[in-house]
Amino acid sequence: MSRDERVSREAQLDEKQAPALIKSLSSSEPPKPPESQDVIYLSDLEVSLDKQINTLDFMLVPDDDLPRDWAGPFVERCVGRDPETQKMRIVKLRAKNVPIEPWMVMQYLGSVIKDHQSVHTNSVVVSRRRWGYVFDRFYIDPRTKKKHERCCLVTDRVHQAALMYEKFVDKCSRKPLARIRRLKGAMGQLLDDPMYKVIGANEGDYRDLKRLFERNFLNKPQDELADDVGLKMLVGNV
Repeated sequence: MSRDERVSREAQLDEKQAPALIKSLSSSEPPKPPESQDVIYLSDLEVSLDKQINTLDFMLVPDDDLPRDWAGPFVERCVGRDPETQKMRIVKLRAKNVPIEPWMVMQYLGSVIKDHQSVHTNSVVVSRRRWGYVFDRFYIDPRTKKKHERCCLVTDRVHQAALMYEKFVDKCSRKPLARIRRLKGAMGQLLDDPMYKVIGANEGDYRDLKRLFERNFLNKPQDELADDVGLKMLVGNV
């Protein structure tokens, strides 16, 4: 291609690009702001890993019947410090994956933003020992495929009863009774909405938990089941 032909072709290209250049220069659209340096975009792998970690699905249960050459998974437990080296001594127990059933999961029904908390926590005292629970997991109900937020794994029924119910004294009879914990309003008043629920529980399960609470946490257990506003709300929402 000669020099004159190349110059002529470049001129034709400039003529075609000129209207687009003029249009872009005359447009009044503001330029896009630069991306913030505080933002980190997660990859698909990181998103899937986060869902796997933060969603209750399986739990590890120690099983001594597994073969000696078990490749995993394992449950690690601390048995104290070595008296000479002062290092932690860890025992690896052979374990297997067991699916988490809906009756093992409790859900906090309040709002952590409204309560000025980042994560809702609570604790129960059983046999002079305090157990803490953090409601920061998701759970997908295998029956309805519904995803529940602010959940916690609570496998002990006595602990479920301690979280689900609270002690109060009847003003007329002066007897200690059990009632479902309820959320509090802005002024500290009790609302009709219950604080917790057990995923997959029905009315009979809540009454069993109430009997467990009366048997383990009340000074004088009562056989009568008084009308409970929180129980009516839970049964109505099942």
